[in-house]
Amino acid sequence: MKYTSYKNDKNSSIFQYNFSNLTDLYNYLKSNPKVNSEVFEEQSSIEGTKDYAGEPLEKAIEYLKGGYKNDFEKFAIDVADINRLGYVDFDSRKLKRGLYGGAYLSPLVASGVPDCMIKYERDSTPKYITVYFQLNYNYETTEKQIFNRGIATINLIQLLENNGYIVDLKAFQLSELESEYINIIVNLKEIDEYLNISKCYYPLVSKEFFRRIIFRVFESVPVKNYWGESYGLSAYNDVVRDFYKLKDKDILITEPMQMNITGRNIYQDTINMFKELGLDDKFDLSKIKQKIKKI
Repeated sequence: MKYTSYKNDKNSSIFQYNFSNLTDLYNYLKSNPKVNSEVFEEQSSIEGTKDYAGEPLEKAIEYLKGGYKNDFEKFAIDVADINRLGYVDFDSRKLKRGLYGGAYLSPLVASGVPDCMIKYERDSTPKYITVYFQLNYNYETTEKQIFNRGIATINLIQLLENNGYIVDLKAFQLSELESEYINIIVNLKEIDEYLNISKCYYPLVSKEFFRRIIFRVFESVPVKNYWGESYGLSAYNDVVRDFYKLKDKDILITEPMQMNITGRNIYQDTINMFKELGLDDKFDLSKIKQKIKKI
C-alpha cells in the first residue's frame, strides 16, 4: 500500500491510499491499522447492520482472499450470456499501399507508381483505456442494482479486450469534507493482463466491499474534520475527472442510479449503462434488445 498526504493548489488536504491489488488491501487491514477514533467515534464498518453492510467486518476482510462466491455462478452465466448476444467489432483496420495483395488504385496506376495496390491491414498499435469504477452508491441502492452494475462493467471490459483494447481497471472512492479529501484507489487489473472475473467479483458486486472494507480504510485516515457517520460527500463527476486527469477516451462508471441501472433487468440495465457512457453507438445492441422482448 502506498500512502501519501499533501496539499493541492487550492490548499486542500489530500489523504491518498493506493492499493496495488486485493492482497495489498487485505494485508493492510489485517495489520490492524490505528482507527482515528476522535473523528470516527461510531465506526460503520463494524456497527453497520447486516441489511445495510452485509457480513461482519472480519468475514468481509477474509473475502478479499477470493472467498466471496455469493451468486457467482449466476453472475458468470449472465456475463457469458450477454457476451454471446453479438457485438460489432471496432474497425481496427487501416489502409496500406503495397506492390501486391490488394486492389488497384487507378490514379496511382495511371501515374506509374509501383506500390499502386491498396489493402486493409489490422492496426497493431496498442490502444489503452482506463476504466474508473466508483465504489460509492446511495444508501437507497438495492443489492440487485449493485449486482447488475458489476455484470455490465465486466461485459464492457471484456468487449473492449475482445476488440484489441488494453484495459486498466481502477476501483476508487474520492470523498470530500470541507477542505479535506480522502482518495482510495484499488487496482483490480494490471495493464498487461486480461480480466480475471473471479478476482473482480467481490469488489464490483458486494455491499460488504464498500460498506465494510472501504469504510474501514476511511476510519484509519488521519483527517482532522469531523467526518463522523457520513464519511464525507462523494466527489462530483467533474471533480473526479479533474482529480484523476481522465483522458477523453477513459471511462468513468459512477453509482448505479447515475448509470440508470434499476436492478429489474440485467439486459435493460446493460443498455442503459452503455447509453449513459455514450458507448451505445460503439456496439450493436440489437440482440440484447431482442432478448428483452422475449422476457
